[in-house]
Amino acid sequence: LGHRGLKNVSDVTRPVVYLTYSAVKSGKEFRDEVNFSRKRYKKLGDFVEKKLPRGERLKKRRKVNPAASSQEQNACIGVGSVVVVESRMWPGVNKPGGVGRVTNIHVPEGSEAEGFVKKYDITYVLGGKEEMVEEEYVSLSVDE
Repeated sequence: LGHRGLKNVSDVTRPVVYLTYSAVKSGKEFRDEVNFSRKRYKKLGDFVEKKLPRGERLKKRRKVNPAASSQEQNACIGVGSVVVVESRMWPGVNKPGGVGRVTNIHVPEGSEAEGFVKKYDITYVLGGKEEMVEEEYVSLSVDE
């Protein structure tokens, strides 16, 4: 297959996904079973490592003081704080997150009740803004 990627010089297998699209014409669908039979290729899952659970990915990404609980950290976040916003990339959501500064904090009325969720407006260091980011995706930056 022709491609524009560089040669894989590592010892780790790098999977390639090849997609063929063809329209059904006169009731017949085209299948290139000579070059691309299911018997010839391994399933992609055999090459790709399983993702860590969401909580583990969050811990790894945040790189914060493990002694401080997330509630303690969120209590310290104020307007002007430098924070790390977790990436939120799943079907229908394309929010890469990153490092930014808090520009506003939204606390719901009656926040004395348990279970309230703060939301933050963030201006990202590399450009862009995001409003109403739930506190579970926001943590203090290590450098602050």
